[in-house]
Amino acid sequence: MNVGIIVTSYWAYGELLIALQFAKRIKKFGYNPYFFIPPSHKNILQQENINYCVLIPNIGSINRILFQDYENRCHPEYVILSDFLNYNFCEKDYGLSVKDLEIFSGRIGTFDNFDWTIKLRKMDTYGFAASIASKVDINKYGFKLVPCPITNVNEQNEDDKFYYSLIDEYLEYDEEKKIKMREELNLPQKKPIILVTSATWQDTYKSYPQIIKCVEIFNNVYARLIDKMSEKVTIVHVGKNSSIKFKNENKNIIYLDNLSPKLFDKYCIACDVFLSRNITSTTLAKVACSGIPAMVLTNSLHIKNGVVLSSNSEITNEMKKELEKIDDLYPYRMFPVGWYSFLEPIHKNNPYFELVIEEEVFDFDKVLKSIDKMTNDAGYRAEIKEKAMQYRLTLENLKKPEEILSLLNNRD
Repeated sequence: MNVGIIVTSYWAYGELLIALQFAKRIKKFGYNPYFFIPPSHKNILQQENINYCVLIPNIGSINRILFQDYENRCHPEYVILSDFLNYNFCEKDYGLSVKDLEIFSGRIGTFDNFDWTIKLRKMDTYGFAASIASKVDINKYGFKLVPCPITNVNEQNEDDKFYYSLIDEYLEYDEEKKIKMREELNLPQKKPIILVTSATWQDTYKSYPQIIKCVEIFNNVYARLIDKMSEKVTIVHVGKNSSIKFKNENKNIIYLDNLSPKLFDKYCIACDVFLSRNITSTTLAKVACSGIPAMVLTNSLHIKNGVVLSSNSEITNEMKKELEKIDDLYPYRMFPVGWYSFLEPIHKNNPYFELVIEEEVFDFDKVLKSIDKMTNDAGYRAEIKEKAMQYRLTLENLKKPEEILSLLNNRD
């Protein structure tokens, strides 16, 4: 049974990785996935034993021929969009429209990573209220594949909406394995280790003057926090990011280039805490569900024209003095994009967020206290792992990707 997967977002790798993981899982059960991808993703697909073709930027006529050729040769039973929102606006990039999906005779579907059918939300992007969420109707893209996390595992399935576990393989993590992995990687044994990452896409924010200034503030505060943490712990920083400047003389920060997935997993097992600034991160989800203590730094502080509009942060006196000089600052749960309000409906009463420790980036004292507890309190670490095990039991009750496609096939 053939399954086509269309990827049009050339800068966001999260959607690609979610689709790729889904494809690898269904392939084990006799399905034949086939990807349409932007040129930027070619290197990733070359590493997988999955067929693909590259979409041609700005030449819709050729891309439609590629669609038609695949339809003629394979007659795919399913064609799934990795990102329906990006596809809805991809005509300027690839000359493709919603109408072009009519080329396919099979059932159309899409990944729904943020449970878009939940109402009463706005897309707050870089501090601006975007109207995109209200203009695009996900229901016209067929059935919906909803990965958990970050969506709420306790939500009920609708007729064409299927919740499934994002993660199929967990990292084996305990104190003994952590020590052995540190020996293998030649990492310090005596100090706690915090693993942090920098993603290229997080450094490609919109070039509005006020956005540049906000991101610079966020990055400076983040760098100061990392420097402060490194006084007591070892920081392993994976990935290059020119906009974050740590102290040059800091010898407790180990810098690594981008790692292969297998090697990166080893560093996850070797760490005491994984630290992220993106609550939607698939890496964060895998780490947290594996029982590794994980923290995400968010910001609820919203400043407009020097006036604080909202904040859940207990800001230290040191930071208050600095914030008095700031005219504008936007909240975020997904750095640097924002999405503080947009993600609120799936954040509320979601058991996943009992695993992930959330702290406000401007509340230095609370962040450092939480890090100290997560690295040194054995009982607390055991409690986090137990919550992860309970959450995994809930995920195991969801339908598997191959079961979802089989169920759809039986409905035809």
